Amino acid sequence: MPNGNWEMNFRPFASMLLFVSILTNWQVFAGEVLSATEFNQEVRPILEEYCYDCHGNGENRGGVALDTFNSTTNFTEGRDIWWHVLKNLRAGLMPPAKRKSQPSKEQKELVENWIKNSVFEVNPVNPDPGRATLRRLNRIEYQNTIRDLLGANFDVSVEFPPDDTGYGFDNIGDVLTISPMLLEKYLVAAEKIVDLSVPVISTVVPEQVISGREFRAGADNSAGGSGPLQLSYYSTEFATNIFNLPHAGQYHLKLDLSISERNVDDQPDYNKCQLIFRVDGKEKFNREFIWQDSGTAY
Repeated sequence: MPNGNWEMNFRPFASMLLFVSILTNWQVFAGEVLSATEFNQEVRPILEEYCYDCHGNGENRGGVALDTFNSTTNFTEGRDIWWHVLKNLRAGLMPPAKRKSQPSKEQKELVENWIKNSVFEVNPVNPDPGRATLRRLNRIEYQNTIRDLLGANFDVSVEFPPDDTGYGFDNIGDVLTISPMLLEKYLVAAEKIVDLSVPVISTVVPEQVISGREFRAGADNSAGGSGPLQLSYYSTEFATNIFNLPHAGQYHLKLDLSISERNVDDQPDYNKCQLIFRVDGKEKFNREFIWQDSGTAY
């Protein structure tokens, strides 16, 4: 039974492959027929009229004989010749300007379009950019990328061998190969870069405490010492302090205050005060406190 099932599954699959192969070959053949037909009916008459005097009928100036191409010719095999024809047509070099008889603009465009579509098989609906090489970074690009992404200064001149060059450049994808040795160096470099960039010891957030006595109250210039700064609850008071931050960034400020008062008359005392806290002139805290003789503030 296994053999019988295999035969039943295999034959339709093989038939499908054969059908796809026949269909593909037919499409290629049909494309060649259309190219040859268009060449014989539309392109060749233009070449005979304006080009064969120098590049046909036994003449091959510049080593170019266009009359060798016919309906049985595979035009893609003569791409080098047709590429020169296309460039000279675009530049207006051919036919020579001294010739009195010149092809019209429409005739030139017809020949140019035929070369692009039939010889070079350019399809604007489904463009083929050709083979693209997956390129790696060279040493300098690798070093700059690591610096920009991770902030690590990694010396590639010590860790990696010099990159191969081609045409005077060291960033051509076809030249920048990866040997087994270079691959090992990439793996070692990755570990070193991680050690430079990722902390392995938990970071303690630095904290700076500014005591109340470090603030100057009013016009008092004798600020200094430690401990809280006492301000009156019944009159307008203000205190200032100037300090520098070592690094730019986001900081969390914590304001610590308390109310301490004794009612000497042993009578109910209801008072209010407004506390405003500013940093660089910008208001960060604004709250009203109410004091009662019970010893609480809210």
